[in-house]
Amino acid sequence: MAGGQSEEPGDRTWQVNPDAGTLQGWGAFSSPVEAAPVQPHVHYDVAKTPGDEEGDDVVDACKLQALLCDNGALFEVCQHAVRIATQSGASSSQLTSVEMLQIALNHICRHCGIDSVDREEADELWDGPMDVGVFYQFAREYFSSLCRVLTMDVSLLQNG
Repeated sequence: MAGGQSEEPGDRTWQVNPDAGTLQGWGAFSSPVEAAPVQPHVHYDVAKTPGDEEGDDVVDACKLQALLCDNGALFEVCQHAVRIATQSGASSSQLTSVEMLQIALNHICRHCGIDSVDREEADELWDGPMDVGVFYQFAREYFSSLCRVLTMDVSLLQNG
């Protein structure tokens, strides 16, 4: 931003409206904006929806939806996931195995509070070595598809 101020995703107060599929709070800040180092973990304040009690088999996709709405935040989470999977601080690291892909995907799953990717699914998803940019595109497609499934209205599916 102008004036040397940064707009960190963690400074925003997000409100997800799952019924409308919108994200509110864009440009609204919960604290004054100051230059700060990039934080590896991004936290979103997402409103709870009815039925979020523990023990439900329903997965709340609000955090995932909020992350997918912010390209910069998603890229930062993907960068951090690749660093964790490769155990490297270098930004040019690559995912070179199914195990690394699974670790990186599961970092994003934990970040969003959704179920982890198992070894079999990671093996099916593996296509070859990926740098951070390729992993970001892959993660965007994978988690966008997953989000569509998680937010699908199952009452519309009727066995005829």
